[in-house]
Amino acid sequence: MTTTSIDTAIEANIQKVEAKANRGPDFGNGRYSGVMEELHNDIVRLLPQHTNVAERIARQFGSDFGAAMRDLPVAIKLGKRVSDDGKLTLSESCKAKNITVTNAISVARAVNYMNDALKNGISPKHTQWRLEDGLEKYATEMATTNKK
Repeated sequence: MTTTSIDTAIEANIQKVEAKANRGPDFGNGRYSGVMEELHNDIVRLLPQHTNVAERIARQFGSDFGAAMRDLPVAIKLGKRVSDDGKLTLSESCKAKNITVTNAISVARAVNYMNDALKNGISPKHTQWRLEDGLEKYATEMATTNKK
């Protein structure tokens, strides 16, 4: 049997779909999508007992973070010089103070501490990470409630 270009195109599409399925959830391309994806991947890597709720916690974190940042004033800076090809550097920054810490934000902070520990010589092969009781209850409740 000979292979046609249609067979090759179908096989390529199947491989693309399989590759996408193995990547994990799609967090889109919003302002906090990259942060949500990174938090999801870190939860899966550092807290494997909570893999089943990693996506939900990451999405909740994005929602909580976005809500905290929504109405803040933003400082904008323009670069001092324009390059020869007409390019300029732009930056923006803002800071939120006195934000209520949600469970999802607490998990993100815990994961951040875990990553710092790994950078400072703590071996993940010898460390059993565990959420404290309040966050453990939160993760368990997320796993047992219906997805909406």
